[in-house]
Amino acid sequence: MNNHFDYVLEIMDRNRKRVGQLPARINFEPASEAAAFGAQRTAHPSVHHPGRRMTIEPVPHATAGSPFCGGFRVVIEADGMDPFMREFSSDYFRAAAVDGSAELVKKGLLRDGDPFHYLVAAYPRTAAPAAPSRIVVRELVKTLPLREGRLSELTAQSVSFGECTDADAPVYIPQVVIEQANALTERAGDRET
Repeated sequence: MNNHFDYVLEIMDRNRKRVGQLPARINFEPASEAAAFGAQRTAHPSVHHPGRRMTIEPVPHATAGSPFCGGFRVVIEADGMDPFMREFSSDYFRAAAVDGSAELVKKGLLRDGDPFHYLVAAYPRTAAPAAPSRIVVRELVKTLPLREGRLSELTAQSVSFGECTDADAPVYIPQVVIEQANALTERAGDRET
């Protein structure tokens, strides 16, 4: 997900007098998932494209002017296709504004329980130098051994795990593989393995 903007909340008192400015701590994942589900519901081709890109863009505010925004949109793009877009209003920032107002109450700039207004501003991020990659990807081509056998014999020797229905295709994992995976996981401790 690409987001090239920092979002800031302008908090104002009931008379619309500016009280403070706070960074908007926003999780855009739920919005991007909602946009992807919307694209799936309309059978938009970009949602299944392997080269798809998601971008968060501010939507200009109807009256306040730049840098204020009336919300944001999630854009799903893929080469050679029209983009899919879903817009979210500034209500998406409400929880962040409420959390931020608590900081202003602690500083004495607002009183607890006072009504307040907020505007969302979007500022372009300055490009940071690219960090060197810490991940190296190598392709290892390894042919898997095949062995002759009957599916009924494998099923008779197996232990079922999880919920199975007749429509499910069976997957057989040798016990030694499960034991090796468990041993690697235990040795790794809190590292992802």
